[in-house]
Amino acid sequence: GGDAVTLASRVTDDGRVVFACAAVDPPVADPTPFTVDPPVLEVPPHGSGSVVIACKWDRPEQHSNLLEGVVTCLDPYGGGEEPAEADEASLKMVQHLGSAHMPLTLAPLRVQLDCNVQGAWLETDCHKHLRWQVSSSKDWSTHPSFFRTVNLCNRSRANLTFSLKVNPPFSVESTVCTAPLHPMVRPAQSEASLMNTPPPQMFTLPPNDNVQVKLRFTPPAKHRSGRVVDDALIFGELNVLFENEEEQQVRLQAHMLHPQIDISPESLNFQTLHVESVAALTLTMQNPTFCDAHWSITHQPKTLASSMSRTAGAGGATMAT
Repeated sequence: GGDAVTLASRVTDDGRVVFACAAVDPPVADPTPFTVDPPVLEVPPHGSGSVVIACKWDRPEQHSNLLEGVVTCLDPYGGGEEPAEADEASLKMVQHLGSAHMPLTLAPLRVQLDCNVQGAWLETDCHKHLRWQVSSSKDWSTHPSFFRTVNLCNRSRANLTFSLKVNPPFSVESTVCTAPLHPMVRPAQSEASLMNTPPPQMFTLPPNDNVQVKLRFTPPAKHRSGRVVDDALIFGELNVLFENEEEQQVRLQAHMLHPQIDISPESLNFQTLHVESVAALTLTMQNPTFCDAHWSITHQPKTLASSMSRTAGAGGATMAT
């Protein structure tokens, strides 16, 4: 690290540059993510003892510290003499003992402590965006193109508790989790009752567990009618809200396509035909869009009244029956 060594240089009389490296102790971390319990440990002769070193931090950072401890033992030949003068830390370690033996201070105990605090994060199986490409000619309530699935996996070494939130026109259709339901979900709910209510959206994922989230895209009302012909890009976010108030966003993007049919020619004229003859003309239909266009042809004959009214309007004459 940058605080591990110091580099000094000097220029000699003959113009040479001489460098010297000196090791330095790392600075004392204040505050530190490490805690020791108990702070004072008494180890009996030929025995052993242990302390618990815990690490807890509230933001992603890397820490490297030295745990230093003063080791003090009692001189078995001290007799009943008064305790010799020692550092205040050494005295605190033995003042609770009933003996008045002289304390002996040994070399300090040093333990290297390292930790890499990582933020809450779930691995997804989509790249940048979870994308939809849908057509207004499809039934948005049932067609598979209006549904997408994303897997959220916990690749960290700790349990992650989080909830899911998404805003219209996107919604969570269903979830499948490899871990048990979060305790906030009432256990009395059965699968049958969950089918008629929104799926539970709070989870606790152990390491390497995952939750499969099925999302639905519901087109806005104006894109469900045939009057809108312009394609549209609609964006949204699946928000993952972690227990420690961190957030993760999975971007959503829906490409709404509107099919169109171009007809050529716009009119067909069969000219004069014999009552028993057959004539065939070609009608060309072209789809210039990027989605399938479903169509049907229906014969709608002109009524006699409409034909007569158009004839009267064109000639300016009064029609009589």
